[in-house]
Amino acid sequence: MDFIINDMECAIEAKATDKIKKDELKGLRELIKDQPSIKKRIIVSLVDSSRLTEDGIEILNYMDFIKMLWQGKIL
Repeated sequence: MDFIINDMECAIEAKATDKIKKDELKGLRELIKDQPSIKKRIIVSLVDSSRLTEDGIEILNYMDFIKMLWQGKIL
């Protein structure tokens, strides 16, 4: 994890890639097992378009993340 915000409110990982592979989701997938109360799990990266994985991890383009952050939609 690169960032954990508040009391397990949000976990954020930053990746300098435009392709997120399954193994890059491993940390956030393990986190939910240890901390089931975590509300959001986010990967910020260079992907072309943002998406949601089948288990609720948000994969966000860095510009989408910045916009959402400033709009108060991350927390």
